[in-house]
Amino acid sequence: MLLKPLPDGAGEIEIGWHLHPDSWGRGLATDAGQALLERGFALGLSEVWAVTHLDNYRSVRVCEKLGMRLLGVTHRWYHEPSLMFWVSADPGQQPTLAPDQPVPN
Repeated sequence: MLLKPLPDGAGEIEIGWHLHPDSWGRGLATDAGQALLERGFALGLSEVWAVTHLDNYRSVRVCEKLGMRLLGVTHRWYHEPSLMFWVSADPGQQPTLAPDQPVPN
């Protein structure tokens, strides 16, 4: 699990995970992600982003379980189109960035 600045961004922070396939399907990414988000917000982050490949359904599900909102598709940080997820420390806050395209069907 990691929190890191997104490439070529303006300070946006990304949450990410890379797990060995032997660890998939056991809730480890969700549990660790929730703890990491709580830590990031406690340290003063106001929002956190996640980007996934368009067909990475497992990561999409983790984002959903973490309470992240799917905003749409972006090319902002990576060369390939990515699904753009967002979550905030403040439930009333709105995302500071918008996707390039709406959520795909």
